Amino acid sequence: MSETDLSFMGGRVVALDFETAVSYDHVIEIGCVEIKDGRFTGREFHRLVKPIVPIDRFTEAVHGINERDVARKPTFAKVVDEFLNFIGQSPILAHSEQYERNVLARELVRLGRAAIERERFVCTCRMARQSGRFVSNGLRNVCEELGIVERPLRAGRHDALADARMAGRIYLLLRAECPA
Repeated sequence: MSETDLSFMGGRVVALDFETAVSYDHVIEIGCVEIKDGRFTGREFHRLVKPIVPIDRFTEAVHGINERDVARKPTFAKVVDEFLNFIGQSPILAHSEQYERNVLARELVRLGRAAIERERFVCTCRMARQSGRFVSNGLRNVCEELGIVERPLRAGRHDALADARMAGRIYLLLRAECPA
């Protein structure tokens, strides 16, 4: 699938971001936003998730989510069906699709489920790189250079829902510039 050709899905795409308990594994926050026909629909999926491992201090410093925040939250196993229903069969946007795809694959495999195919993912970081417009292709830098402002839920921290919204905005702004 091309980053710019989503017509086979009726123009629906879901932007996705995870925050994790440890680097590259164990979801503690899910953020998804629906985009249809080039517009945010207002439908979002946001959950804090209790991981099956302790939250690492490094990752806590990045996203600001601690053990108390997730102590009474459901595990990924309890929200996976609702999450997958929200995504449906739509293409999935992520600023670093390989990271998000691998985090999701590990969670699904632990539950005895199949990973989502690589072909369904669209990488907005790759789109930024292809455009050649940015000093750095990191999420926050690209947003700053494009004038995208999104308030995170936790000031000064990474936030899955805000990051998903930013990836969606990057996609909408860059899709016309990127080669098919």
